[in-house]
Formats: sequence, structure tokens, C-alpha cells
Amino acid sequence: MTQPARKKETATQLELLEAELSAARKVTARYRAAMEKAEKRLDAAQASQADVQYRYDCALVASWGDTPDWLTLLDGDESRSSVMYELARDGLERLGLGTSMINMETGQRVVWLGFSTDSEAELQQKLHGVQFILPFVKAGRQGQREISICQPQRDEFALSLMVDARTQAVSVMKRVYGREKERTAFPGLEAALRYIRDIHSDTSIDAGIVEPGLMP
Repeated sequence: MTQPARKKETATQLELLEAELSAARKVTARYRAAMEKAEKRLDAAQASQADVQYRYDCALVASWGDTPDWLTLLDGDESRSSVMYELARDGLERLGLGTSMINMETGQRVVWLGFSTDSEAELQQKLHGVQFILPFVKAGRQGQREISICQPQRDEFALSLMVDARTQAVSVMKRVYGREKERTAFPGLEAALRYIRDIHSDTSIDAGIVEPGLMP
């Protein structure tokens, strides 16, 4: 093939590819525009769903009257509106407890407790709070109800109050890197809470003074 013929063939091939590329770009642009429209519709649909979910949750809460459904409040279903989280948080705070994150094993919100003083009044508040909420805390695979402990060495190990759902046996478990390191048994909840307060809490000597930085 002569040089001019080769150049002509190359030019023809480039023209064909340019036409094919132009057509492909038009198809891409058409689908991109359709996708952008679909995303806007999806955003609008999600906003509408969130609004309905909020109103539904408000109506559901109102239907409970003065007796909250704690199994629903502790449910970690992320499709729920902020109404459920706020009500759970406020209710647990009144019990001297808190909530954060989701327990992936049970699908419930994590319930936690921590001590800010060494007062007997706070210990009794935590005790009554734990006694109240425990029946609503689902047991994990090993049949244990778990309440997380907020303590000053949480960067080094995790501490949890464990209660056997069948036998009601009480223990405090220490985990390091997610693995059980040790477990201490107690005759009851009050003894376990005293141990947590006295050994694993950054409490003030003067009752009523909250140590800064203790609570998350």
C-alpha cells in the first residue's frame, strides 16, 4: 500500500472512530441526565418518607401514653426518625444511664452507665435504672444481657456489666481488642455496681461534683 493510500485509510478510520465516539458521548450524556433526574426524584422521595416516618413515630409515641414501649425505643432500626432516639436518650438519662451506637449482635441501642461521683445516691440511682431497663435489653448469643461501662481506661479495655437472662447471674467482663480477657462474678447487681464505681470509675471524693471529660 502506498503512503498516500495508507494516510487516506487512517483518516477514514479516524473519522469513523470520531463518529462512534461522538455517538457514545451522546448516549452517556443522555443516561447521565436521566440519572441526575432520578437522583433528584430519589432525594424528594426520601425526604417525603422521612417526613411521614417522623409523623408516624410521633403518633406512635403519643399512643403509648405514660408507658413508653422500651423495646421499640431501644430498637436500633435506623429507618426510625430522631424522635425515637431522643426519647430513648432522655428516658435513659432520667434513669442515670445513656445510649450510643448499635449492638450489632442484638440490633439494639447500646445502653451504658458511668459514675461521676462516689455518692450513695448516685449508686442507688444507677441500680434502680439498671433494674428497670434490664428486662428490655435483649440477650446476645450466649444468653447474656449487656450494659456497657463508661470508664477512664476505655482506650485500653472495654468493660461491661453482664447478666445471664436465664439464671440472673451477674458478672463484670473485661474485653481487650474485642476479646474477653477476664470476668468477675458478683452476688448481685448492687455489688457489681459498687465494684465498678470503686475500681473502674474516675469519681470525685466530693459527692455531687462531676469530673470533666468522663461522660462521652
